[in-house]
Amino acid sequence: MDPSHTVLCPALQNLTNGFVSCGEDADMRFSYKNSCSFSCDQGYHLVGASRVTCTSGGTWNQQIPHCEAILCQNPEREAPLIMQCSESVTELRPNSTCSFSCEEGFELQGANTIKCSEDGQWNKNTPTCTCEPILPGLLPPENGHISCSSTESVYNSQCSFTCDQGYSLEGPELLTCGHHGNWTAEKPTCQGKEETTDKRGKETFTPLQILVQMFTLFIFHNVSTAPAPVAAITAGVAAGATALFSGVSMNKSVMCELSRFGFTSFQNCFLSLLNLVAHILLSFITATLTQRLLYRATKRSDSLM
Repeated sequence: MDPSHTVLCPALQNLTNGFVSCGEDADMRFSYKNSCSFSCDQGYHLVGASRVTCTSGGTWNQQIPHCEAILCQNPEREAPLIMQCSESVTELRPNSTCSFSCEEGFELQGANTIKCSEDGQWNKNTPTCTCEPILPGLLPPENGHISCSSTESVYNSQCSFTCDQGYSLEGPELLTCGHHGNWTAEKPTCQGKEETTDKRGKETFTPLQILVQMFTLFIFHNVSTAPAPVAAITAGVAAGATALFSGVSMNKSVMCELSRFGFTSFQNCFLSLLNLVAHILLSFITATLTQRLLYRATKRSDSLM
């Protein structure tokens, strides 16, 4: 007996979200050696064999496949990137779209909308958010260097700073691009280190030291005609001020040092000037009051004698 007329395999139904085709002869659809093919609706893909054949044992030679929805993966993202999709992130089927924006203070780099293709892939890459530039930008400081973890100022990227030999870093060594679209601090600067000796190994003077010594010389000159006790005490006060504020000996050429001195920045010059004014006023007031008090005391003592 011909087994094709006696052996039948289990009847097949259309797949969920798909189809089955076993030929046009209804009597032979599920008989021995007959084959059936499968396909899926648009937006779905077949999982399993696309064709099965009925064996002499009355079973299909492959497991019956099924149809699964074609889905695009949930785009990977993190703050400050904001995403809004046309469907749930677990149901991103073909033709679904996702739009992107950034938190305040950030700029979007890339496409603002991406679309899920028929093959389950996004048609464009997921965009990123970058920190808005801080004028004049993260350039290397003068007399220094910069090293960043990323070529772009993206969220959480970091930049470190160093200075050339002979310069010290003023400000933070490391800056990070934060959630609010700016760097965690102002860019540092490289300041020249104050030298205590010049290239010839001789002692040098700061502006404060020079002018305090000039003031001291002025005091010594003006007390030279005063009575001996007053002159001695006043000179001692002036010398004490010199030792306190300059810390150097007086046998140096003040005018020579003035010509050799150079400020490293306007800020240093301004701060030195403020310190100078404060110290000069204090020394002048102290010396003047002391001179007057002691002079009066001396005159009173001479009158009593």
